[in-house]
Amino acid sequence: MSGEPSDPVANAQRLARPELPKRFYALATAAPVAGGGFALHLDGRGAKTPARNPLAVGDKRVAEALAAEWNAVGERIDPGAMPLTKLVNSAIDRVAVEMQAVREGRNIAQQIEIELRDEIAGPVVFLASSMASYVNGVVLPVDGGCSAVMMAPFAERMIQAGTDFNELKNGGK
Repeated sequence: MSGEPSDPVANAQRLARPELPKRFYALATAAPVAGGGFALHLDGRGAKTPARNPLAVGDKRVAEALAAEWNAVGERIDPGAMPLTKLVNSAIDRVAVEMQAVREGRNIAQQIEIELRDEIAGPVVFLASSMASYVNGVVLPVDGGCSAVMMAPFAERMIQAGTDFNELKNGGK
């Protein structure tokens, strides 16, 4: 045996995974952009999204969190370990391209995504930071209030059921 896993499925999965790219930069920073916003810079050069757009955001805290995420990268760049970068890339490459269509209301799904993006950025930055290191065992819905809206009818039924129960318990009073 040469140290290979004996499980043929695990071995095939390992061999099928593409090799992750090596880290090619020493320092990631958040740099101001002319006209407003902040861009991720790797060794002083602007980073790009997969669609070759500048990796830039409007909020300095988000840009700093991006830089921290990139500085935390080890020897290999693993996109799966970079959730904020993935979120920002999607927003830039998918939403920004369709901005005019969204403004005209032609694509409501992307309009909702744009509105939620700013509301979601704060909690995402918090959860990606060291400040959230003691947050565990909770589900934190970061959905712009969608879950609260969907739960409202259920909550109203529960309140009514509690009222009905209390009236029965107190003899109909």
